[in-house]
Amino acid sequence: MFIMGISMGACGVWYQIAAHPDQFNAASPAGAFVEPDFFDWSQITTPVLYIGGTEDRNGFDLMEKAYDIAMGQGANIVKFEVVGGAPHGGEWPQRLDMTMEFFDGYLK
Repeated sequence: MFIMGISMGACGVWYQIAAHPDQFNAASPAGAFVEPDFFDWSQITTPVLYIGGTEDRNGFDLMEKAYDIAMGQGANIVKFEVVGGAPHGGEWPQRLDMTMEFFDGYLK
């Protein structure tokens, strides 16, 4: 089973894979990180393809900072895919084929 979400749905993805690491083969949240100061990123053991757009109105720079914190805590983010010029919600459709290929790599 795989899980993906955008924006608030991506926040839900982060929480779900932290709470239920054995439920999902892989995950792909897009356009959102949960607040790094209030989340234990070491709980992220499910392989993750994270997708972010450089023109995200929620602050791409904040996503980059959260990514660095997550990686520093050992989160299993396999790839942080940056989509140049993509606004909030416009990043994941541009990488849907990549997401499906990523999921295919984790079929059991």
